Amino acid sequence: MTRILYFTHSGTRWLVVLAILIALGYMIYSLVTNREQSRITRIVMLAFSSLVGLQWIIGLVYYLSYGSQLGSYTREGWTTHLTTMTVALIAAHLYLPFRRRASTRVYYVASVVVLFVTSALIWYGVSVLLGTVGSRWQFGGLYPPPPAS
Repeated sequence: MTRILYFTHSGTRWLVVLAILIALGYMIYSLVTNREQSRITRIVMLAFSSLVGLQWIIGLVYYLSYGSQLGSYTREGWTTHLTTMTVALIAAHLYLPFRRRASTRVYYVASVVVLFVTSALIWYGVSVLLGTVGSRWQFGGLYPPPPAS
């Protein structure tokens, strides 16, 4: 079960990166061309924030499963990575107050800022796992896979 969570968490990470790139491209394009908010705008941002939430939930379940299997929880996992990813999850949803209350232009600017902040937090959260910046941005997951049961 832990191996399934491991590979699911690792694969979902790349879906989050893809969603960030698509949303960032679409929001910048909409900002430059002065497009009105549309259904596609809402879907793009909803997909981005939902994937970040899904990634966080899978990561939390994986971390609890992995820690219970090992009998301990690592410091960098709990205090640094999980905290940073929780802040990234909160940041990923900060575009919502601007969706109805602000003008379309302010909404697009706020969305672009949210996307940049969230991507920076995710990059930092992944990078701090082993203390070497950028070392974990590879296919295969964040932690080594647990031994097969």
